[in-house]
Amino acid sequence: MSYGVFFEIYDDHRLPSASDLELGLIGGTQSFLVLLLSIVVGRLLDVHKHRWISITGLFLVVLALLLLSVVGQNYALIWLTNGFVAGVGMSCFFMYSSHNAIQWFPLNAYFATGVTSAGAGVGGVVYPPTMSFLVSRFGFSLGIQILAGITGVVVATACALGIPKPDGKKMVLGPILKADTWFKSNPFKNRSYCFLCAAMWLSFAGYYPLVTHIAEWAEPKRKSNGFPTYWFITILNGTGVFGRVGTGILASRWENPITIHGLVTILASLLVMVSWPLASNETFVTAFCVLLGILVGSMFGLPASSVAYLIPAADKNHIGTWTGMMWSSCAPFSLAGPLVGGALRQRYGQNAIGFWAGLNFLVASVMHFLALRTASVPERKGPTKYETSLEELPGINTTVSPTTP
Repeated sequence: MSYGVFFEIYDDHRLPSASDLELGLIGGTQSFLVLLLSIVVGRLLDVHKHRWISITGLFLVVLALLLLSVVGQNYALIWLTNGFVAGVGMSCFFMYSSHNAIQWFPLNAYFATGVTSAGAGVGGVVYPPTMSFLVSRFGFSLGIQILAGITGVVVATACALGIPKPDGKKMVLGPILKADTWFKSNPFKNRSYCFLCAAMWLSFAGYYPLVTHIAEWAEPKRKSNGFPTYWFITILNGTGVFGRVGTGILASRWENPITIHGLVTILASLLVMVSWPLASNETFVTAFCVLLGILVGSMFGLPASSVAYLIPAADKNHIGTWTGMMWSSCAPFSLAGPLVGGALRQRYGQNAIGFWAGLNFLVASVMHFLALRTASVPERKGPTKYETSLEELPGINTTVSPTTP
Protein backbone atom coordinates (compact mmCIF):
# COMPACT_ATOMS: atom_id res chain seq x y z
CA MET A 1 0.00 0.00 0.00
CA SER A 2 2.96 2.34 0.58
CA TYR A 3 5.39 1.29 -2.13
CA GLY A 4 4.54 4.39 -4.17
CA VAL A 5 6.38 6.42 -1.51
CA PHE A 6 9.36 4.06 -1.60
CA PHE A 7 9.34 4.33 -5.41
CA GLU A 8 9.52 8.12 -5.24
CA ILE A 9 12.34 8.06 -2.67
CA TYR A 10 14.32 5.56 -4.73
CA ASP A 11 13.71 7.44 -7.98
CA ASP A 12 14.69 10.85 -6.58
CA HIS A 13 17.42 10.03 -4.07
CA ARG A 14 18.45 6.46 -3.34
CA LEU A 15 18.57 4.91 -6.83
CA PRO A 16 18.42 7.81 -9.32
CA SER A 17 20.18 5.82 -12.04
CA ALA A 18 17.76 2.87 -11.84
CA SER A 19 15.13 2.57 -14.56
CA ASP A 20 11.39 2.51 -13.91
CA LEU A 21 11.47 -1.17 -14.79
CA GLU A 22 14.08 -1.90 -12.11
CA LEU A 23 12.27 0.14 -9.47
CA GLY A 24 8.98 -1.50 -10.38
CA LEU A 25 10.60 -4.91 -9.91
CA ILE A 26 11.14 -4.20 -6.20
CA GLY A 27 7.46 -3.50 -5.53
CA GLY A 28 6.42 -6.20 -7.98
CA THR A 29 8.50 -8.81 -6.16
CA GLN A 30 6.95 -7.77 -2.86
CA SER A 31 3.37 -8.10 -4.08
CA PHE A 32 4.24 -11.29 -6.02
CA LEU A 33 5.42 -13.06 -2.87
CA VAL A 34 2.53 -11.78 -0.74
CA LEU A 35 0.12 -13.39 -3.19
CA LEU A 36 2.15 -16.47 -4.15
CA LEU A 37 2.57 -17.65 -0.56
CA SER A 38 -1.15 -17.26 0.17
CA ILE A 39 -1.62 -20.87 -0.92
CA VAL A 40 0.56 -21.93 2.03
CA VAL A 41 -0.83 -19.40 4.50
CA GLY A 42 -4.43 -20.23 3.63
CA ARG A 43 -3.86 -23.92 4.23
CA LEU A 44 -2.11 -23.21 7.55
CA LEU A 45 -5.01 -21.01 8.64
CA ASP A 46 -7.44 -23.84 7.91
CA VAL A 47 -5.51 -26.05 10.34
CA HIS A 48 -5.25 -23.30 12.99
CA LYS A 49 -1.53 -22.51 12.77
CA HIS A 50 -2.22 -18.83 13.44
CA ARG A 51 0.51 -18.32 16.02
CA TRP A 52 3.28 -19.73 13.83
CA ILE A 53 2.13 -17.55 10.94
CA SER A 54 1.96 -14.34 12.98
CA ILE A 55 5.32 -14.83 14.73
CA THR A 56 7.07 -15.58 11.43
CA GLY A 57 5.51 -12.55 9.76
CA LEU A 58 6.40 -10.23 12.65
CA PHE A 59 10.04 -11.31 12.58
CA LEU A 60 10.46 -11.01 8.81
CA VAL A 61 8.70 -7.66 8.35
CA VAL A 62 10.76 -5.96 11.07
CA LEU A 63 13.96 -7.65 9.85
CA ALA A 64 13.34 -6.43 6.29
CA LEU A 65 13.04 -2.79 7.39
CA LEU A 66 16.09 -2.96 9.65
CA LEU A 67 18.20 -4.48 6.88
CA LEU A 68 16.90 -1.93 4.37
CA SER A 69 18.13 0.87 6.61
CA VAL A 70 21.75 -0.33 6.43
CA VAL A 71 22.21 -1.64 2.87
CA GLY A 72 22.96 1.78 1.41
CA GLN A 73 22.25 2.43 -2.27
CA ASN A 74 22.98 -1.05 -3.55
CA TYR A 75 20.09 -2.03 -5.84
CA ALA A 76 20.48 -5.79 -5.37
CA LEU A 77 20.38 -5.53 -1.57
CA ILE A 78 17.43 -3.12 -1.65
CA TRP A 79 15.56 -5.60 -3.84
CA LEU A 80 16.47 -8.43 -1.46
CA THR A 81 15.27 -6.60 1.67
CA ASN A 82 12.41 -4.38 0.50
CA GLY A 83 11.26 -6.80 -2.19
CA PHE A 84 11.98 -10.39 -1.15
CA VAL A 85 12.21 -10.48 2.66
CA ALA A 86 9.42 -7.93 3.16
CA GLY A 87 7.21 -9.78 0.67
CA VAL A 88 7.60 -13.10 2.48
CA GLY A 89 6.88 -11.42 5.83
CA MET A 90 3.79 -9.57 4.66
CA SER A 91 2.36 -12.71 3.08
CA CYS A 92 1.76 -14.03 6.60
CA PHE A 93 -0.83 -11.32 7.27
CA PHE A 94 -2.53 -10.93 3.91
CA MET A 95 -5.33 -13.42 4.62
CA TYR A 96 -5.06 -13.52 8.40
CA SER A 97 -7.77 -11.05 9.41
CA SER A 98 -10.39 -11.95 6.79
CA HIS A 99 -10.10 -15.66 7.60
CA ASN A 100 -10.59 -14.95 11.31
CA ALA A 101 -13.52 -12.64 10.60
CA ILE A 102 -15.42 -15.31 8.67
CA GLN A 103 -14.92 -17.76 11.55
CA TRP A 104 -15.93 -15.37 14.33
CA PHE A 105 -18.88 -13.70 12.57
CA PRO A 106 -20.48 -16.27 10.26
CA LEU A 107 -23.88 -14.53 10.17
CA ASN A 108 -22.29 -11.27 9.07
CA ALA A 109 -19.32 -12.72 7.22
CA TYR A 110 -19.38 -10.37 4.22
CA PHE A 111 -19.60 -7.27 6.39
CA ALA A 112 -16.92 -8.54 8.79
CA THR A 113 -14.61 -9.26 5.88
CA GLY A 114 -15.16 -5.73 4.57
CA VAL A 115 -14.31 -4.22 7.94
CA THR A 116 -11.12 -6.24 8.35
CA SER A 117 -9.99 -5.51 4.81
CA ALA A 118 -10.50 -1.82 5.58
CA GLY A 119 -7.50 -2.15 7.87
CA ALA A 120 -5.35 -2.10 4.74
CA GLY A 121 -6.85 1.28 3.89
CA VAL A 122 -6.18 2.63 7.37
CA GLY A 123 -2.58 1.46 7.13
CA GLY A 124 -2.38 3.10 3.73
CA VAL A 125 -3.43 6.40 5.31
CA VAL A 126 -1.00 6.21 8.22
CA TYR A 127 2.17 4.72 6.76
CA PRO A 128 2.92 6.88 3.66
CA PRO A 129 2.95 10.25 5.51
CA THR A 130 4.62 8.68 8.55
CA MET A 131 7.40 7.21 6.45
CA SER A 132 7.81 10.40 4.44
CA PHE A 133 8.04 12.48 7.64
CA LEU A 134 10.52 10.14 9.33
CA VAL A 135 12.80 9.97 6.29
CA SER A 136 12.75 13.74 5.75
CA ARG A 137 13.23 14.49 9.47
CA PHE A 138 15.81 11.87 10.46
CA GLY A 139 17.30 10.73 7.17
CA PHE A 140 16.66 7.46 5.38
CA SER A 141 18.52 5.03 7.66
CA LEU A 142 17.30 6.29 11.03
CA GLY A 143 13.84 7.05 9.68
CA ILE A 144 13.38 3.48 8.41
CA GLN A 145 14.69 2.09 11.73
CA ILE A 146 12.08 4.11 13.64
CA LEU A 147 9.46 2.87 11.18
CA ALA A 148 10.60 -0.70 11.89
CA GLY A 149 10.02 -0.14 15.60
CA ILE A 150 6.54 1.29 15.03
CA THR A 151 5.68 -1.57 12.68
CA GLY A 152 6.88 -4.14 15.21
CA VAL A 153 4.64 -2.75 17.95
CA VAL A 154 1.59 -2.57 15.66
CA VAL A 155 2.07 -6.08 14.27
CA ALA A 156 2.78 -7.59 17.70
CA THR A 157 -0.42 -6.06 19.07
CA ALA A 158 -2.43 -7.40 16.14
CA CYS A 159 -0.92 -10.86 16.61
CA ALA A 160 -1.81 -10.88 20.30
CA LEU A 161 -5.42 -9.91 19.62
CA GLY A 162 -6.04 -11.83 16.38
CA ILE A 163 -6.72 -15.23 17.88
CA PRO A 164 -8.70 -17.90 15.98
CA LYS A 165 -12.14 -18.93 17.13
CA PRO A 166 -11.89 -22.05 19.31
CA ASP A 167 -14.08 -24.78 17.88
CA GLY A 168 -12.82 -27.85 19.72
CA LYS A 169 -11.72 -29.67 16.54
CA LYS A 170 -8.81 -29.18 14.23
CA MET A 171 -8.01 -30.42 10.76
CA VAL A 172 -4.78 -32.31 10.17
CA LEU A 173 -2.27 -30.62 7.88
CA GLY A 174 -0.86 -33.78 6.31
CA PRO A 175 2.68 -34.49 5.08
CA ILE A 176 4.29 -31.15 4.30
CA LEU A 177 6.25 -32.50 1.31
CA LYS A 178 3.19 -33.81 -0.50
CA ALA A 179 1.76 -31.50 -3.14
CA ASP A 180 -1.86 -32.28 -2.28
CA THR A 181 -1.30 -31.05 1.26
CA TRP A 182 -1.12 -27.53 -0.14
CA PHE A 183 -2.72 -27.69 -3.57
CA LYS A 184 -6.29 -28.88 -4.11
CA SER A 185 -7.63 -29.50 -7.60
CA ASN A 186 -11.29 -29.04 -6.65
CA PRO A 187 -11.34 -25.23 -6.93
CA PHE A 188 -10.16 -25.19 -10.54
CA LYS A 189 -12.84 -27.68 -11.53
CA ASN A 190 -15.38 -25.02 -10.58
CA ARG A 191 -16.07 -22.74 -13.58
CA SER A 192 -17.30 -19.85 -11.47
CA TYR A 193 -14.14 -19.94 -9.36
CA CYS A 194 -11.99 -19.91 -12.51
CA PHE A 195 -13.78 -16.85 -13.87
CA LEU A 196 -13.35 -15.11 -10.50
CA CYS A 197 -9.62 -15.88 -10.57
CA ALA A 198 -9.36 -14.49 -14.11
CA ALA A 199 -11.08 -11.29 -12.97
CA MET A 200 -8.57 -10.88 -10.16
CA TRP A 201 -5.63 -11.56 -12.50
CA LEU A 202 -6.72 -8.68 -14.70
CA SER A 203 -7.45 -6.43 -11.72
CA PHE A 204 -3.91 -6.84 -10.39
CA ALA A 205 -2.37 -6.40 -13.83
CA GLY A 206 -4.23 -3.11 -14.17
CA TYR A 207 -3.99 -1.68 -10.66
CA TYR A 208 -0.32 -2.07 -9.80
CA PRO A 209 0.97 0.17 -12.63
CA LEU A 210 -1.43 2.86 -11.39
CA VAL A 211 -0.44 2.78 -7.74
CA THR A 212 3.27 2.54 -8.59
CA HIS A 213 3.25 5.62 -10.82
CA ILE A 214 0.50 7.76 -9.33
CA ALA A 215 2.84 9.99 -7.30
CA GLU A 216 5.00 10.93 -10.28
CA TRP A 217 1.86 11.25 -12.48
CA ALA A 218 0.41 13.75 -9.99
CA GLU A 219 3.64 15.74 -9.47
CA PRO A 220 3.42 18.11 -12.51
CA LYS A 221 -0.29 18.74 -11.88
CA ARG A 222 -0.11 19.88 -8.26
CA LYS A 223 0.29 23.46 -7.12
CA SER A 224 3.76 24.59 -6.08
CA ASN A 225 2.50 25.07 -2.52
CA GLY A 226 -0.08 22.28 -2.69
CA PHE A 227 -0.18 18.71 -1.42
CA PRO A 228 3.05 16.73 -1.19
CA THR A 229 2.76 13.94 -3.74
CA TYR A 230 2.62 11.21 -1.09
CA TRP A 231 -0.72 12.65 0.04
CA PHE A 232 -2.30 11.45 -3.19
CA ILE A 233 -1.31 7.89 -2.26
CA THR A 234 -2.68 8.51 1.23
CA ILE A 235 -5.98 9.76 -0.22
CA LEU A 236 -6.17 6.74 -2.51
CA ASN A 237 -5.63 4.34 0.39
CA GLY A 238 -7.80 6.23 2.87
CA THR A 239 -10.91 6.47 0.75
CA GLY A 240 -10.54 2.75 0.08
CA VAL A 241 -11.80 2.23 3.65
CA PHE A 242 -15.22 3.52 2.62
CA GLY A 243 -15.28 1.24 -0.41
CA ARG A 244 -14.29 -1.84 1.58
CA VAL A 245 -16.77 -1.28 4.41
CA GLY A 246 -19.55 0.01 2.15
CA THR A 247 -19.46 -2.94 -0.21
CA GLY A 248 -19.24 -5.27 2.78
CA ILE A 249 -22.53 -3.83 4.03
CA LEU A 250 -24.11 -4.10 0.58
CA ALA A 251 -22.91 -7.69 0.16
CA SER A 252 -24.39 -8.64 3.54
CA ARG A 253 -27.76 -7.13 2.65
CA TRP A 254 -27.86 -8.15 -1.00
CA GLU A 255 -26.24 -11.55 -0.41
CA ASN A 256 -24.48 -11.30 -3.76
CA PRO A 257 -20.91 -9.97 -3.51
CA ILE A 258 -19.93 -11.04 -7.05
CA THR A 259 -22.48 -8.72 -8.68
CA ILE A 260 -21.22 -5.80 -6.58
CA HIS A 261 -17.67 -6.81 -7.48
CA GLY A 262 -18.43 -6.62 -11.20
CA LEU A 263 -20.20 -3.27 -10.94
CA VAL A 264 -17.42 -1.49 -9.05
CA THR A 265 -14.82 -2.92 -11.45
CA ILE A 266 -16.55 -1.55 -14.53
CA LEU A 267 -16.94 1.83 -12.83
CA ALA A 268 -13.22 1.84 -12.05
CA SER A 269 -12.50 1.08 -15.70
CA LEU A 270 -14.53 4.03 -16.93
CA LEU A 271 -13.05 6.37 -14.32
CA VAL A 272 -9.45 5.52 -15.18
CA MET A 273 -9.78 5.56 -18.96
CA VAL A 274 -11.53 8.94 -18.92
CA SER A 275 -9.85 10.76 -16.04
CA TRP A 276 -6.21 9.61 -16.14
CA PRO A 277 -5.37 11.36 -19.45
CA LEU A 278 -7.62 14.39 -18.77
CA ALA A 279 -6.48 15.35 -15.25
CA SER A 280 -4.83 18.76 -15.50
CA ASN A 281 -4.74 20.27 -12.02
CA GLU A 282 -4.50 19.39 -8.35
CA THR A 283 -8.27 19.53 -7.75
CA PHE A 284 -8.94 17.10 -10.58
CA VAL A 285 -6.21 14.73 -9.37
CA THR A 286 -7.53 14.84 -5.80
CA ALA A 287 -11.08 14.03 -6.93
CA PHE A 288 -9.72 11.21 -9.10
CA CYS A 289 -7.82 9.70 -6.14
CA VAL A 290 -10.92 9.90 -3.91
CA LEU A 291 -13.16 8.11 -6.42
CA LEU A 292 -10.54 5.58 -7.49
CA GLY A 293 -9.75 4.80 -3.85
CA ILE A 294 -13.39 3.97 -3.11
CA LEU A 295 -13.72 1.75 -6.18
CA VAL A 296 -10.37 -0.02 -5.82
CA GLY A 297 -10.99 -0.55 -2.11
CA SER A 298 -14.20 -2.30 -3.09
CA MET A 299 -12.47 -4.35 -5.79
CA PHE A 300 -9.81 -5.72 -3.46
CA GLY A 301 -12.03 -5.95 -0.38
CA LEU A 302 -14.58 -8.29 -1.97
CA PRO A 303 -12.61 -11.32 -3.26
CA ALA A 304 -12.73 -13.27 0.02
CA SER A 305 -16.49 -12.67 0.22
CA SER A 306 -16.88 -13.73 -3.42
CA VAL A 307 -15.08 -17.01 -2.71
CA ALA A 308 -17.28 -17.59 0.36
CA TYR A 309 -20.34 -16.99 -1.83
CA LEU A 310 -19.52 -19.52 -4.53
CA ILE A 311 -17.64 -22.24 -2.64
CA PRO A 312 -19.60 -25.55 -2.60
CA ALA A 313 -20.93 -26.76 0.72
CA ALA A 314 -18.71 -29.84 0.56
CA ASP A 315 -15.59 -27.65 0.58
CA LYS A 316 -16.63 -24.94 3.02
CA ASN A 317 -14.20 -26.22 5.67
CA HIS A 318 -11.39 -25.33 3.26
CA ILE A 319 -12.26 -21.70 2.55
CA GLY A 320 -8.73 -20.64 3.53
CA THR A 321 -7.28 -23.02 0.94
CA TRP A 322 -9.70 -21.88 -1.79
CA THR A 323 -9.03 -18.21 -1.05
CA GLY A 324 -5.29 -18.74 -0.80
CA MET A 325 -5.18 -20.52 -4.14
CA MET A 326 -7.05 -17.64 -5.76
CA TRP A 327 -4.56 -15.09 -4.39
CA SER A 328 -1.58 -17.26 -5.31
CA SER A 329 -2.78 -17.55 -8.89
CA CYS A 330 -2.74 -13.72 -9.07
CA ALA A 331 0.97 -13.53 -8.16
CA PRO A 332 2.42 -13.50 -11.71
CA PHE A 333 0.06 -10.68 -12.68
CA SER A 334 0.98 -8.55 -9.67
CA LEU A 335 4.64 -8.97 -10.64
CA ALA A 336 4.03 -8.22 -14.30
CA GLY A 337 1.85 -5.18 -13.59
CA PRO A 338 4.57 -2.75 -12.40
CA LEU A 339 6.99 -4.04 -15.05
CA VAL A 340 4.47 -3.49 -17.84
CA GLY A 341 3.60 -0.09 -16.39
CA GLY A 342 7.24 0.98 -16.37
CA ALA A 343 7.74 -0.22 -19.94
CA LEU A 344 4.58 1.55 -21.14
CA ARG A 345 5.58 4.80 -19.46
CA GLN A 346 9.06 4.76 -20.98
CA ARG A 347 7.80 3.99 -24.48
CA TYR A 348 4.43 5.77 -24.72
CA GLY A 349 4.21 8.14 -21.72
CA GLN A 350 2.04 8.33 -18.61
CA ASN A 351 -1.31 8.19 -20.43
CA ALA A 352 -0.59 4.65 -21.63
CA ILE A 353 -0.70 3.44 -18.03
CA GLY A 354 -4.26 4.73 -17.64
CA PHE A 355 -5.47 3.05 -20.83
CA TRP A 356 -3.77 -0.21 -19.86
CA ALA A 357 -5.38 -0.21 -16.41
CA GLY A 358 -8.81 0.75 -17.71
CA LEU A 359 -8.79 -1.98 -20.34
CA ASN A 360 -7.80 -4.62 -17.78
CA PHE A 361 -10.55 -3.49 -15.40
CA LEU A 362 -13.11 -3.60 -18.21
CA VAL A 363 -12.31 -7.21 -19.14
CA ALA A 364 -12.18 -8.11 -15.43
CA SER A 365 -15.76 -6.90 -14.99
CA VAL A 366 -16.85 -9.27 -17.76
CA MET A 367 -15.12 -12.13 -15.91
CA HIS A 368 -17.02 -11.24 -12.73
CA PHE A 369 -20.37 -11.46 -14.48
CA LEU A 370 -19.38 -14.77 -16.07
CA ALA A 371 -18.48 -16.03 -12.57
CA LEU A 372 -21.93 -15.03 -11.39
CA ARG A 373 -23.60 -16.60 -14.41
CA THR A 374 -21.94 -19.96 -13.81
CA ALA A 375 -22.17 -20.00 -10.00
CA SER A 376 -24.15 -22.89 -8.50
CA VAL A 377 -25.54 -21.15 -5.45
CA PRO A 378 -28.99 -22.17 -4.17
CA GLU A 379 -31.54 -19.38 -4.00
CA ARG A 380 -32.36 -18.31 -0.50
CA LYS A 381 -34.05 -15.56 1.41
CA GLY A 382 -31.75 -12.89 2.80
CA PRO A 383 -30.68 -14.03 6.28
CA THR A 384 -31.10 -12.35 9.61
CA LYS A 385 -29.16 -13.18 12.73
CA TYR A 386 -32.31 -14.65 14.27
CA GLU A 387 -33.57 -16.90 11.48
CA THR A 388 -30.51 -18.21 9.64
CA SER A 389 -28.37 -21.14 10.64
CA LEU A 390 -24.70 -21.14 9.74
CA GLU A 391 -25.14 -24.01 7.32
CA GLU A 392 -27.40 -21.85 5.12
CA LEU A 393 -24.62 -19.39 4.38
CA PRO A 394 -22.41 -20.45 1.47
CA GLY A 395 -18.74 -20.86 2.17
CA ILE A 396 -18.95 -20.45 5.96
CA ASN A 397 -17.01 -22.87 8.10
CA THR A 398 -19.31 -24.29 10.77
CA THR A 399 -17.79 -27.73 11.32
CA VAL A 400 -14.26 -28.91 11.00
CA SER A 401 -13.30 -32.30 9.69
CA PRO A 402 -10.64 -34.13 11.70
CA THR A 403 -8.82 -35.17 8.55
CA THR A 404 -7.93 -33.68 5.23
CA PRO A 405 -10.07 -34.72 2.27
